[in-house]
Amino acid sequence: MTPRRRALTLTILALVVALGAGAAIIILNTNGSSSGNATATHPAGDQAAPTSTPTPAATPVPLTRFDPTAPTAENFAVFNSTAAATIAATPNPGGRSFIAALAAAGFDTSQMQLTADRTSANLDAPSILFSTKVAGRCFIGQFTPSTREY
Repeated sequence: MTPRRRALTLTILALVVALGAGAAIIILNTNGSSSGNATATHPAGDQAAPTSTPTPAATPVPLTRFDPTAPTAENFAVFNSTAAATIAATPNPGGRSFIAALAAAGFDTSQMQLTADRTSANLDAPSILFSTKVAGRCFIGQFTPSTREY
């Protein structure tokens, strides 16, 4: 590989990783904060009853499969947990392992992309990138085989 081509490849890879990190931050920040019912408080000496009674919040059940009607953040959690489970269950997962697992979790394979497991010099790729488009957003995963980091 020529130095110019290598530099271009690394630049593109850095851009994809940076965009993925930005998308993850945007997705996580759009989830918002939850609010519960508050109990009114009164000054000391005032024996008035609270104006509202706290109600226990229903514990949401995390998704285990992609749901096109669910919030993006919940589907992103499915994407991440599927990738983590693939790494835990597979000694040396290649890109196709991630794609197969995501498809089994309900993600649309026609919306997925994947980088090669091997370089043009037939060496192991330093990292594997996989992504899927969901509701106009892109979920990107990166796995580093040498360290098994996701």
